[in-house]
Amino acid sequence: MIDEQLEETAAIYALGTLEPDERAAFEKELAGNEELQHLVDDLTATAASLAHTAPLRMPPPHLEAAIMREIRNSKIVRPSFSAARWVPWALAACLALSTGLLFVSRKKLERRVTDLQSEQRQSQLAVAKLSTERDQAASQVTDLEKRDSDSTAKIAALSRERERTSGEIARLQERDSISQMQIATLSSKLSEAPKATAFVIWDAENQRGVLTAVDVPPNAADHDYQLWVVDPKYQIPVDAGVFSVKNGETTKIVFKPKLRVTSADAFAVSLERKGGVPKAEGPMVLVGK
Repeated sequence: MIDEQLEETAAIYALGTLEPDERAAFEKELAGNEELQHLVDDLTATAASLAHTAPLRMPPPHLEAAIMREIRNSKIVRPSFSAARWVPWALAACLALSTGLLFVSRKKLERRVTDLQSEQRQSQLAVAKLSTERDQAASQVTDLEKRDSDSTAKIAALSRERERTSGEIARLQERDSISQMQIATLSSKLSEAPKATAFVIWDAENQRGVLTAVDVPPNAADHDYQLWVVDPKYQIPVDAGVFSVKNGETTKIVFKPKLRVTSADAFAVSLERKGGVPKAEGPMVLVGK
């Protein structure tokens, strides 16, 4: 890269007016700088062209007379020369120097314009690249939004399917549970209450049951009805708890035997003293299977 000072030195060098030491230093720099060599060649050609094409101009008569008078008065022997020829060459040299400097400025402007054009092309390429990336990003965003929408719809559909499946499973489990439950009807053993009835739903898997008593006479305050489960595994029926019946009411209780029942062959209800007994002592009120 040629700086401004080096360009001015090249213009003076092309006119041949550099001092010997400056000329030697410049020529050393010139030998290793191809760009500088091209500049000097252009400046030299321009200076030569201007020097040879400058027209001869005669000085005004009073200028020539004044010069000759000055020479005679000084009484100094000087080589003869023609002022008419010296002035055009001086003017040409000045014009060449000015033209060289203008040429250097023009070259700088041309390089600056070239650099700016290059920067403009790079900027245009960068803008085009960014526009492409923006379009790609917009396309990706659109694609991701569509995927998100599709995923949301699929999740909603799967959630509905899961709920439907869960409901179906619950119904099947309920059906299976009901199908495995044992239902027993207990009939009255009381002559004074022949319509007394009880229904038992027994869930062997969970070892739980529900008893519903209908038209069973109310028990006295010092007595309780006690439920028993007959299982061949045990010598005596298994205690399933006590309950009370109020006058005219249907009684419903949830019970759980005190021992694990393997096979509920029958159910029975006896009237026992308050709080119940470990083994049936009172009369049997209801029996059935």
